[in-house]
Formats: sequence, C-alpha cells, structure tokens
Amino acid sequence: MLVSGTNLVRLGLVSLSILLSCLSNPGGLADLSWLAWISLAPLFIAVRGSSAKSCAGLFFFWGFCWWAWSIDWLTPAIAAFTGSQALTATVAWLCLSALLALPYAVIGIFWSLIQFTAHSVINALLSALLFSSSYIAFATLIPGSIAQTQFENLAVIQLVDIGGVGLLLFTMVLFNKIIANICSTNKRKNNRLHNIAAALLLTGGVFSYGYYSIDKYRAENTTQQLRVGLIQPNLSPQDNTLALFDLSKQLSQQHSGTGPELIVWPEFPPAFSWQESHNDRQRVTQLIEQIETPILLNSGYVYPTSNSAGNRDGYYNANQLISADGKLIASYHKQQLVPFFEFLPLQKQLPILSRWFPETLNYKTGPAADAVEITPTIHAATPICYEILFSERLRLQDFNIIINPSNDSWFDHRSRASISHLALGTFRAIEYRSPWLRVSNGGISLALDSRGDVVDGSRLNANSVATGIATLPIFNTQTLYQRYGLVLNYGGSALTIFCLIIGYNRQRKYLEKLIH
Repeated sequence: MLVSGTNLVRLGLVSLSILLSCLSNPGGLADLSWLAWISLAPLFIAVRGSSAKSCAGLFFFWGFCWWAWSIDWLTPAIAAFTGSQALTATVAWLCLSALLALPYAVIGIFWSLIQFTAHSVINALLSALLFSSSYIAFATLIPGSIAQTQFENLAVIQLVDIGGVGLLLFTMVLFNKIIANICSTNKRKNNRLHNIAAALLLTGGVFSYGYYSIDKYRAENTTQQLRVGLIQPNLSPQDNTLALFDLSKQLSQQHSGTGPELIVWPEFPPAFSWQESHNDRQRVTQLIEQIETPILLNSGYVYPTSNSAGNRDGYYNANQLISADGKLIASYHKQQLVPFFEFLPLQKQLPILSRWFPETLNYKTGPAADAVEITPTIHAATPICYEILFSERLRLQDFNIIINPSNDSWFDHRSRASISHLALGTFRAIEYRSPWLRVSNGGISLALDSRGDVVDGSRLNANSVATGIATLPIFNTQTLYQRYGLVLNYGGSALTIFCLIIGYNRQRKYLEKLIH
C-alpha cells in the first residue's frame, strides 16, 4: 500500500511534503516552482484517516517547517536592524514561524470534517475552499503561501485578476488534492478517472485564461504610458545621500530629450527628509532646477504637525512628490509598519522588549490616503516597501500605476528575502492590471507590466549602483478582483462555514447511529 497507518510513514510523507514545498520556493539554486503543484499531495495522503488532533499536528508541523525555511533570513536581519542578540533574534524567528503555522493547525482540525461527500473530486473542491479561505482570513502579518512560487509563471498567475492570490492558492491546493486522490490505492477505478479528468480540465482552464490575458494586456494594446527613471544608489546607513543627486543628474544628462517624465528614489538607510531638513530640501530644489523633472522621493522621518514644536514622539515614513518647480505636490505616509523593525509591538505592556530590541525604530502609522496624481490621467498608488504585500491597502485607492520605493539592504544579500518580497508583490500588478515599479536601494529594482512581465531594460543588477528608465504601459481598467474581491473573500468564508456545519451535522448523525 502507498499509505501506511503507522506514525513513521505519516511523518515520512509529511517530511517529503516539506522538502518539496521548500525546494519550490523562490530564490533556490534552480527554478523548481513546478514542485509546488505536487508538494502538498504527500501531506494530504498522510492525514487521510487521521483524527482531528493528529491532523492538526501534522498540518502544524508542515506549516512550521515551511515558514521557518521561508523566513530563515529573519534572524540576521532582526539582529542587524534592532540591535538584538543573536539568541533573541533566533527565538523571535522561531516564535514567528510557529505563529504563522497556527492557521494550518486550524485547517487540520476541520480537514476531515469538510470532506463529507462520497465523491472525491467534490471533497477536493471543499478541501481547497477550506485551505484558501483560511489563508485569506489569517494572512495578516506576512501573506505568504505556496502560491508565491508561481510569480514567474505568467500563464498561471493571470487568474489572480479574478479572485486574487486566494484563487491561485485554491487552484494549487485543488490540484494537489486531486493528485493525492489519484495516488490513493483505495479508490474505485471510476473515481480515479474522474480525478484525472478534473486535473486535465483544471490545467486546461488555467492555461487558456492565462494565454488569453497575456495577449489582451500586451503593451501595444494601449497608447497611454509613462517614462520613469529608477535610481538605485545602494547606500549603507553610514553613507551620505550625495549619490542620489549625482545619479539623478547622470540619468537626466544621458537621456537628454528622451528623458524620464518622473524620477523615483528608493527607500534608503541614511537619514533624509525633504520636509524636516532645510539642507535636504534645498539640495532637492537645486537638483530639480537642473534636471527639470519631478521626483518621487522617500523622506525617512516626517513628524506629525501637532508635535513639530514640542515633544516628537514618533514620526512618519513618507513618500513625497516634488514637482518640476520644486514644490511639494503630495505626500503618502506609510500605514502598514513592519513589527520589530519600524515599531515595537506590546511595548507598553512588555517594557522589557525595549531591552531585547534596543534599536527598533519609532514610526507612527500614517493616515488613510488616496493615490498620488502624477499627471491628470495618471494616478499612482505608492506603497512603501513591505506594504506591497497587502492587496487590500490598494483596493481603497483610485490608481492606474503602482510605484513602490523599497529598501532590502538590511537583508543579507545572499538570502532569499528580496526575491520573496518581489514574488509576493508581483501579484499586485495583475490583480489591478496596473504596472508595478519597484525601486529598491540595493535591488531588486525593476518594472512589471500589467501581465506581471518584466518591462524591457528595467531590471537593475542587485547590490549595485545603477540607474534605468522604464516605459510603463497603462491600462485604465477595473478587474473583477478590484470590484468584487471582498465579496469573493467573504463569500468563500461563508461557504466554508456552511460546509463545515453540514459536515459536523453528518458526522454527529453518524456517531449517533453507531451509539444506538
């Protein structure tokens, strides 16, 4: 038999699932993203026939190991950024991995309950619904999943403009569950044929829609575009900011006559603020007088107006658009802060955390804001770095391009952190069919079009000082996800709860029959 009831075999299958899932992650030595389409199948085979408690434990074990591998870069990053000891940073990494794995334990508890029909394909659909609905409900800190492995598979990821990453995850879990059904030896021949047919139908549907969308959103199918200059200075905290000004001048001089309509600076470590520093503001004004081009820059500290003359308890991380005549046109203050890096959670309740993480910054959450007007017809959402991971933040804004100043320089350049950040952000371009410009201090800097494909010539070498120009094709359209994403999310959750109630009632009646 393929599946044994012994705990050793179950553990072996789950370990195989963990190995395949980790190998499929972005940033490995080779592109093994295709493994994600079968990586969960051993886990699903392992939990078949398990109790709810055992199933929850196996799912949690899988989730903990996968998350620990996916964010292994966090330990050196926390230590370097917050001034904490290596042991403290390691404990924080393990605790976060366990916290992120808890939703998988919840999935495990209800796994057998939701598979209440006699048809394996329908049970696969219900299992995928439970998995994806749980992801949507709990993905509040780092919205990662095996779906991120597909970020370079253009044909597959096009469907996120219908139902977001949740729909892609649903599709991948469904395929994995069907594979698990096919591999099972205790299914009737007709049931196995049904699963094979479902797998072929699912594959055909995904690729058909993918190639249709890739053709629909080609750059030549729109006349509206924006030429943007990327500045990647690769600054360390000890550097001054002169490189930003020099690179901006060089970019403007090299492309005289065909230069950018907008220059974008990244988020970067050295202290800089157009708003709070007279010297910084004066230098930016002088630069703009020479290049005659607006700049979207990042001011690392902007104090709340009420505190400007008094006690400065906290500050904003702000993107600011400076016009071609040196005036502030618009500001956006970061709203989704990074725990332990930009603020210390539970600091008032647990003051000892300040001793463990002494150099954590003191940023404040910014107020809600609309998109920044670049031209009368071009409006940019400008999420800062980590914020690009959270799609719902963008849904509230009216935009047709996404500009994302970032700083990954506090990651070890050999880690998979930057590529994971890129992978998670890629879906925003497709969900909203808006080009995404990512300008990072030390890379990865690039532009993606509305299909998630890299714009020609826009990708800059990581860990280097570089500039580039990207021509962003703009489609003024609203996707199904943008219009009805919340309805789909809440509808999927409601349907999941409804199916669980049905499963619970059936299980209860079955147990009552056994008793009587």
